[in-house]
Amino acid sequence: MLRQLTLEDMDSAAVVLRRSFDQALPTLAGLHTPDEDRWFFRERMFATCQLWGYFDGKELVGFIAFREGWIDQLYVLPSSQGRGIGTALLQVAQSKSGHLCLWTFLRNKNARRFYEKHGFVLVKETDGARNEEKEPDAMYSWRLNGTLKTEALPGPVPDVVALRPFVPAKDFEKSLSFFADLGFRAYRLGDQLASMNIGPFAFLLQGRPNDDERFAANFMMHMLVEDIDAWWSRIATLDLAKRYGAKAPSAPKLQPWGLVVAYVWDPSGVLWHIAKAPADTDN
Repeated sequence: MLRQLTLEDMDSAAVVLRRSFDQALPTLAGLHTPDEDRWFFRERMFATCQLWGYFDGKELVGFIAFREGWIDQLYVLPSSQGRGIGTALLQVAQSKSGHLCLWTFLRNKNARRFYEKHGFVLVKETDGARNEEKEPDAMYSWRLNGTLKTEALPGPVPDVVALRPFVPAKDFEKSLSFFADLGFRAYRLGDQLASMNIGPFAFLLQGRPNDDERFAANFMMHMLVEDIDAWWSRIATLDLAKRYGAKAPSAPKLQPWGLVVAYVWDPSGVLWHIAKAPADTDN
């Protein structure tokens, strides 16, 4: 039987994870205690993910945990593998999303074959420096109807050099100074236009003094960072609300979708989501 899991099912899910993980990767067995596993499922996974489980009678034999755009966990007990349970669980997540990504270990060949069989495509491989186990891993991606017939397309997609949104500025000079304080480098392209660069990323700041204020108030930007605490320390030191008349920033907080986010409003009312990049979650 397939159903959505409740908080009362989290201890059983923790057992499925540990038994399946230790069987697939015995050299990494015992990384966490049973108490730590139970806490992780009750306090973290249940709070941030949808969890669905497959039951053989009353026993939970497999589960999947997923959120917007990501599969965080998919495990089936070793004794129940090869019966289509993993496929049934994966199809739950695929039925609720048009795009999913996941991480799995490079040497977990069975998992990699399973995901590739179900339409996931390898995006990148890493040395594992960022995951808890320090184990080389791979990121996979799946899109609904992603297997288009390429012969119907007009040749390869041309290269893209940059993709930059226009961000409105009610007071161009004030906004220019605001983003410079945050750490962006400004390259003026005209009296009311500048490319605001930070590392390899950029957006176009455009002066729009005559726009309805509701336009900027409904405009949002999303910036993923490695160290949210360092960014918040910088933001708090700048005293942006007092110096620029902007709404006071909101301190970093774990959101239900799994990111730690600080909210910053620029002088025009544009809302910036400054978020900590999600940790590599291995399946």
